Amino acid sequence: MALRKISAGRLPNPIALGASVNLDTITAPGNYLQLANANAANGTNYPIPKAGMLEVFSNNPGGAFGMGWQRYTVYAEANADGAAIFQRALYNLVWQPWEAVNRDTVSTADPFGTAYEGAMWYKV
Repeated sequence: MALRKISAGRLPNPIALGASVNLDTITAPGNYLQLANANAANGTNYPIPKAGMLEVFSNNPGGAFGMGWQRYTVYAEANADGAAIFQRALYNLVWQPWEAVNRDTVSTADPFGTAYEGAMWYKV
């Protein structure tokens, strides 16, 4: 298997989300884009009605345990409290509520010098 470098900031084959999409149904791992605020507003289970990028991580989509995670990054403006990133988890086929990730707790600077370029580091 050959490895290839992806340019920083470029998503490999993102999937466009249309209007009236229910984010509870998006469990296949990958990157998804919601390009319109109106589509997010007409959709279901978005953290806020804003365009953005959905990242889905799953160890067993649709399986017996139904474990997975979603992270939604708002495209431009944040909500009133400044949150622009939201995350939630799926366990036993039940989605947990969205939680805002405070901007003060996220950094793309690598605190360990491990060269994970562009990774998100959370202060805990």
